[in-house]
Amino acid sequence: MKFLLAPSRVCAVLRMFGLWLGLAPMLAQAEGGRAFTIDDLLNLEAIRGAQFDPLGRYVVYEYLPPRSDPSGRGRLNSHGEEQSKLFLYDVEKGGQPRPLFDASGSDGYSLRGISPDGGFILYARFSSDQLTYGALEVASGQRREFRGTPDCHFTHAPQRPVWVSSREVVYALSPDGRQPASCSGRAPSPSELQRSWQTSYTGLDATVSVLGSGSYKSVHDQPRNKGQLVLVNVLTGHTRTLAEGNFVSWFLSPDRNAVAAVRIQPASLDGAIPIDEHTFARGSNKQLMLYDVRSAQARSICDACGDVAPTGVAWSASGRRIGFVARSANASWREAGIWSFDGKSGVTRQVATHDLKLSMHTTGYPLGPKWTWMGEQIASLGTSTQSREERWYLLGDRAAKQVPSPPAAAPGSANVIAALDIRAQLTFSQETSGVGTLALTRPSQEPVTLVKVNQHLAEIDQGRLMRLEHRGPNGAALVSWLLLPASANQHRPVPMVCDVYPSRNNQTNFTAGPSITDRNDLNGYMLASHGYAVLYPGMPLSGSEGQREPAEGLAALLMTAVDAAVATGYVDGDNIAAQGQSNGGFATITILTQTNRFKAAVAQAGIYDLFSAYGKFNAAETVSAEAEGPAMNSAAWLELGQAGVGGLPWETPDRYLRNSPLLGVARIETPVMIVHGDRDPVTNIAQSEELFTALYRLNKPAVFVRYWGEGHLLFNPENIRDKWRRVFKWYDSRIGASLAH
Repeated sequence: MKFLLAPSRVCAVLRMFGLWLGLAPMLAQAEGGRAFTIDDLLNLEAIRGAQFDPLGRYVVYEYLPPRSDPSGRGRLNSHGEEQSKLFLYDVEKGGQPRPLFDASGSDGYSLRGISPDGGFILYARFSSDQLTYGALEVASGQRREFRGTPDCHFTHAPQRPVWVSSREVVYALSPDGRQPASCSGRAPSPSELQRSWQTSYTGLDATVSVLGSGSYKSVHDQPRNKGQLVLVNVLTGHTRTLAEGNFVSWFLSPDRNAVAAVRIQPASLDGAIPIDEHTFARGSNKQLMLYDVRSAQARSICDACGDVAPTGVAWSASGRRIGFVARSANASWREAGIWSFDGKSGVTRQVATHDLKLSMHTTGYPLGPKWTWMGEQIASLGTSTQSREERWYLLGDRAAKQVPSPPAAAPGSANVIAALDIRAQLTFSQETSGVGTLALTRPSQEPVTLVKVNQHLAEIDQGRLMRLEHRGPNGAALVSWLLLPASANQHRPVPMVCDVYPSRNNQTNFTAGPSITDRNDLNGYMLASHGYAVLYPGMPLSGSEGQREPAEGLAALLMTAVDAAVATGYVDGDNIAAQGQSNGGFATITILTQTNRFKAAVAQAGIYDLFSAYGKFNAAETVSAEAEGPAMNSAAWLELGQAGVGGLPWETPDRYLRNSPLLGVARIETPVMIVHGDRDPVTNIAQSEELFTALYRLNKPAVFVRYWGEGHLLFNPENIRDKWRRVFKWYDSRIGASLAH
């Protein structure tokens, strides 16, 4: 791409042609504050969630300590559980919250539920890469931990056990006591891999795992590959098996006598039906089963269904019917519908939608229509032939009738994290500085502050966050965000780093700009405190899923945001860099093949070769694939997911070729730092190895930084320190920061 105008003239030209920039300062801190440092990043705290005792006597909440704290140095998973600490606040007596377990220890404790009478608190304990369930008796303080390793599947919220009485819970155990990689969202535990390697080293036992396809899928059907659905007495620890199999989710009937559970098994995939990353267990078929809690009698609810959505199951209030989302065997998930099982008649049928088009919510998880029970009838969100506006409709036998939004669908208070009907709420509010307050609120009473987190942020000058409204290459209205350092002014423009991430909406990852409280290693306020402006460009994905050209026009799209940022007068358009992580890493390298405008770049955990990415096993699959089949994460990402290339590599090779930035490395002149964790469960590190090998072969300026034991993000605090030191030095030597740090 050739730029005809000097960057210094961009601002004047844009103003000459009347380009409108909506520059709304969104955030300004008090003058005289200090800079945001690596220590500040590592000292960030968080509140994960909370639950009230059903009788209202106490509330339990989960607290994430700073990574810099010795108690917070455990590997932080995608849900925060490996680091979480549990605290109890006595609602009746008041006082200070107290830790339920040793808050200074290295074990992580996560809340899994409170018994209906409030007598027991069920928890998950993470210790030395081991996951264990236990129950704490509130009155005595005694705890009991249970045999077996709980199973856990990555559904963006851990599946909690269900209480069938005040002393009994139902949940799933993993096959053969294996530690479930999905609970960490990162990779198999080191101890598990080391055991296999050590066994092989001694030469005394075989260390084989076998996968099968087609008529050979039966190799998965071995006892050692099957988990269990169990009923556990939390008082005695007695465990009874309800069913064998690998279960991803389970739902209790209103009378607590039955459990509807989703069982998974290796899939029979149809090459003509594309797969989607927004469904779960892509390499598995999911079957809905019904189990009697006492007799363990079982029946399949939908033999005609090809696949059931693990999170789309719900009982009607009477317990007579079960609603769920499923696809037919010959349909893709984009054609999924709502199904209903009648326990009285034993009939399962797909709910008629008439002329209604169900809203499939393809931009989030889970993929599928949004629906709810209204009495014994199903209501769903959709659009009719008369109106494109999304509305709620009651799905009757003869017609779909528009109805008011159900209460469950009405928006609630964004800062309420737990509620005890109208008697009490636990709220978490955050000041503009980032300081957060966890408080108990009750009608006609003053709020009670339980804890304040991130108080050190009150001392920091965050700079300014500006909203940029501009136009894309095709004239579409776009929104970008520009984070300016505290020192920025129009008389002294600063270098800029563009943090790219093409996404389905127009705000990249943000609807209101980035937050300084982000605990991950990508926190852009690190760059702003170092003297750089940080641009978060609006980069909506082009085309529809399955027909997308993900690499097409990325540089031109980014430059519209860059020009808008330069036009503010705060940015030095001659000194800009690009960076991105995951899909942003893919975009960063793609952009470098399309323009030499950038003087430096950092690409982290990206995909660069679409062909090899299609079939790579990710680290998290190495121990789970034998029981469930390969998860097909990358294949789903490419077919109907975020990349949305569509088709199969051997059917549409040209599309895979022209969208693989690896094949454009000869055009890259920008020095690039490649960063990757060797145990990344999302994008295989082989992608970065391929990219660096190609750059090395062509003698291009590049550095490959491998972090051992890390996943898709960095979690080790010393690795985070190391990464930022390297990134600062990388940018400082090429675009120069206006502030020394």
